[in-house]
Amino acid sequence: MQAATAGPDARHAATPSRVVFDVLGLADTDATMRLVHGHAQATVRVTRDGRVLADAR
Repeated sequence: MQAATAGPDARHAATPSRVVFDVLGLADTDATMRLVHGHAQATVRVTRDGRVLADAR
């Protein structure tokens, strides 16, 4: 499995990153991660308000 991430600035695609959630469940940054395994892929978005959204193909 491969993972690529892109923060608010898409020029940093494929840069390792992390999202830290505080005790209230809020994230420290917005992040988009693309997970790839063979022909399958999924995009996971994390927003600062703590929402995690996934789109698998």
